[in-house]
Amino acid sequence: MKRHIQIQSLVQVLIPVMAVMLAGCGTTSNLKTTQGSSIQNIQKYRQVSVLAFADKTTGKESGEKVREQGEHFADLIAVELGRTKAFDKVDRVEAAQPGSLVISGDITRCVEGSSSLRFWVGMGAGSSYFDAILRCKDADSGQQIGEIVVDKNSWALGGGLAAGQTVQGFMEGAAKKAAAQLAEAKNGTSAGK
Repeated sequence: MKRHIQIQSLVQVLIPVMAVMLAGCGTTSNLKTTQGSSIQNIQKYRQVSVLAFADKTTGKESGEKVREQGEHFADLIAVELGRTKAFDKVDRVEAAQPGSLVISGDITRCVEGSSSLRFWVGMGAGSSYFDAILRCKDADSGQQIGEIVVDKNSWALGGGLAAGQTVQGFMEGAAKKAAAQLAEAKNGTSAGK
């Protein structure tokens, strides 16, 4: 009986630790308002227009692949935001709809890295990265209301955990957190703390 309790206690500790390690390092910030704006500004919107994220990377990582990732990240955000049901309408569009809250931004780093190097070598070799800035703006005035900063990278110590941390996983996690933050702001709950 005592051994069963010890194993159960160990499992209760290991599951949250493993979840954190699988999520990778880095952060997706809370929604922060810009100067002259407040979270309450988001509450008035019923419709959201999600635009592709621009490639603002530098060096060899920029190009067609990052442009495709900018489209894909916008798609993920639109899907996750739609799932929250916080807004009446969420559209993934090329141009903002009048009267909508516009979600767009820039990808500033997007490196898939090498899962083999992450697994076998570690110590940062083959690391994957995904950094982006998500901006919320008013479609009509262009005024920025807030932003969310994404800064994700694989676990530097290597092994199976690091090998499984990809740009795709980072984008999915960031899209879910961003959608949750925007839904909280729309519903007047704890966003922006």
